[in-house]
Amino acid sequence: MKIEEVKLLLERVALCNLPQAMDGSFECSNNGPHFDRETPVRSTAYMLYMLCWLVKNGYDQYLEAANNAANYLMSSAATPYGVAYYFRDVPGKSKTNGLIGQAWVMESLIFSSKVLNRGELYLKAEELFKCHSFDLKNCAWHEVDLQGRDKGLGRTFNQQLWFAYVASQLKDTDGAEEKCKLFCMNVLPRTRFYRDGVIVHDSFFKKFNYSLKDVFEDACQAYVISKGWNKQRERSVGYQGFNMLPFAKLYHIHGLRKLVDRLVSSVRGESLLKEMEYNRYGLLYNPSGFEICEALLCLPEFDESTFERWLLLQLNSYDDGKLKRSPDIVLTRARLYELCRLYESYNDMRRK
Repeated sequence: MKIEEVKLLLERVALCNLPQAMDGSFECSNNGPHFDRETPVRSTAYMLYMLCWLVKNGYDQYLEAANNAANYLMSSAATPYGVAYYFRDVPGKSKTNGLIGQAWVMESLIFSSKVLNRGELYLKAEELFKCHSFDLKNCAWHEVDLQGRDKGLGRTFNQQLWFAYVASQLKDTDGAEEKCKLFCMNVLPRTRFYRDGVIVHDSFFKKFNYSLKDVFEDACQAYVISKGWNKQRERSVGYQGFNMLPFAKLYHIHGLRKLVDRLVSSVRGESLLKEMEYNRYGLLYNPSGFEICEALLCLPEFDESTFERWLLLQLNSYDDGKLKRSPDIVLTRARLYELCRLYESYNDMRRK
């Protein structure tokens, strides 16, 4: 796609349908098919990235909106205690949306700090990263509450994976790269896969000192997965691109290449494409086509035909008729920011 075509798609799907509030925020979302009422933080982080990408590429008419969105994310409305970001208020669920909520904001702050030349945005991302303690025993991060108090080891696989990926972007932060490498070398080799290379969504890392109960649960889960009975298959398919992208971005770290090859094998052919088309968690929630395409760009052997099939599938999901099927139209529109990141990665590949 040409840059002007990308701009027009962003405007038609997102910018013309998501008005910005006076405080710089955007409309609240409901966490897609999970149906958790969210604050404006998530959609605003996505839209900030999108607006900054437009500014970076010469569309200065979006500069004021970008700065206003950044101001909102730096305000007490977004971080009531000045530490972690307030994502949702759902009984029994983390107000910070665990590690992933904070990682999404960090990603946007890092990118926008460069485009807007606002060093305080990077410093906020760095501060947010540092308030999450790293567990050297398990080589993974702890979650925090809104006040930055430790809530224990994060147990969701894709959240740890994305936190590591965003940590790798903190190039000027001491310790970020080292912790990312420790996570990749010690946790990712224990990822669980279906036979076709799809990551099992309820994959999660356990303590190195397994109990007998842990061993029994692992054995039972492995048996269920091998028989194809896992009820998480739909979610696993819908999150395949979401998992594959950070894997590919980090593939150069020791030990990841074989794992990435398994992921790539899952997206070739027609099987996963067909599963994805009506998946509740893919395309209209996770923009899986963009994520898989960007993952393919990270690898030394570019598979152009697979790239084109997944790109077309994702772009077709923004037809007006298909948008009506979205479980969360605000997020579907705002997560179009991932096309901006894909465009950057595509240009980087062409320049090499």
